[in-house]
Amino acid sequence: LLLSLLIFGGTFLQAIKYHWSDERIRSSIGMWPTVLLLIMLSYVQLANVDPLAGSNLRVGSVSDPFVNVLFYSGITLTLIMLWLAVPMGFLFRMKFDFSMWSIAFTADVVAMACATYDDLKQGGTESDDYTGFLLAGSIGTATWIVVTLVFQTLFMLVKKRWLRAPYKWAPLSFNKLSHEALRESGRHLLREAAAISKLDSSEQGVVGVGLGRDIQLFCLVLKWHSHMEDNILFRKVDTFHPLITQDGYLQHEELEALEGKLLQCAESLISGSNPSEDIEKTYSILQEMIPYAEKHMDWEEENLNAMLRKGFNLAVQKKLVSDVWFAYESKSLEEIVGEKVSVDGEWDNYDFRDLRNGKPVFPSKSATKEDLLDFPPRLPVEPIPFRKQQVLRVVLPYMVRWLPIPMQKTRFVRSFAWALPENAQLIGDMVYRGVDDSTWACLAADVPECVPRGLPGWVRRI
Repeated sequence: LLLSLLIFGGTFLQAIKYHWSDERIRSSIGMWPTVLLLIMLSYVQLANVDPLAGSNLRVGSVSDPFVNVLFYSGITLTLIMLWLAVPMGFLFRMKFDFSMWSIAFTADVVAMACATYDDLKQGGTESDDYTGFLLAGSIGTATWIVVTLVFQTLFMLVKKRWLRAPYKWAPLSFNKLSHEALRESGRHLLREAAAISKLDSSEQGVVGVGLGRDIQLFCLVLKWHSHMEDNILFRKVDTFHPLITQDGYLQHEELEALEGKLLQCAESLISGSNPSEDIEKTYSILQEMIPYAEKHMDWEEENLNAMLRKGFNLAVQKKLVSDVWFAYESKSLEEIVGEKVSVDGEWDNYDFRDLRNGKPVFPSKSATKEDLLDFPPRLPVEPIPFRKQQVLRVVLPYMVRWLPIPMQKTRFVRSFAWALPENAQLIGDMVYRGVDDSTWACLAADVPECVPRGLPGWVRRI
């Protein structure tokens, strides 16, 4: 009885305190059926019932309402957990971990309860045979679970993985994951520029256009990242430790100066006026900028991340991620840059710099008052350029694309879904429109709550 109360108290507190985005706590929820079944087993033992006595009126027998309520409530809760584990994929959506042995404990307790209840049935006047099927099914399921976990544990012991501490992550982990994505994309640009510099001048002009566009996207995403840290994260750190981030602000200023030079080179590459000279100059700036950007991100992770982990509890981290989301959810990249971005086509007539004040500049429309009531409005046929898109619709897919490990892609999306569960499908919609099909298929399997309505994999959640 005491064990059941300890199990429920610990797992229920864990379920309330932490979020289901962390898969390591999900399997503990599967122990809830053991609470009712352990109380039932304790009650039967304390009543000291002899199953062969033949009486169905004694306390603790199969006719005792308290025994029936506990047993059938525990079995019902077990079936709910099975539904969460198999069709929903909620309890088992991760690689093997020692926490999964809690599921084996639950299966063993269910088998013990079914065996005890079957003995009570056999000792009484009831002649129903369904308890025998429950007993056989519970023992078979428990055996399969235990054998599977034994082999998984032996494999982990052979591979010497049992001493590896699990990676700790929380909603604010999106910032460190963003660093990793920017590192990967920056190194790719450096390799790409080095390869193009070795080509003939006739080929450099054609390939240089793609490099210029990649550089523009990289610089804008990096500018957003610095803007977000300066206006949200660094200010919160300074609240706990005043002026400790001053070098971080100065490092961002140095990066912005290099970004300006690199963007000028990107525009020259796209124009194709002098590709050989532009490629050489671009490669030279990348050789200076990318290592410095990596050193800057290493500085943040080595010095500021330790403070974030110790000083920012889960509630503060969720609030910070929410602040990031609400600060940029409707803001365009043009507004981040602070000046009008010129693009080809009809989209050049749109100016979103003052969108935060509710005063975007739209192209003039010569029409009557009634024509202005038409919906939806007519937009340019060509896709909206990324430099005029909303920030998060560019940044979120970019980070997911450049994270090298699939689990990092999943955790990046979950970091936002953890803090903003009410916007999970909107987050999924933003990511879905900017990644390839294989990446989205993996994300939809790992984070099904982010699948937007209408896409394969969407289900109505309880």
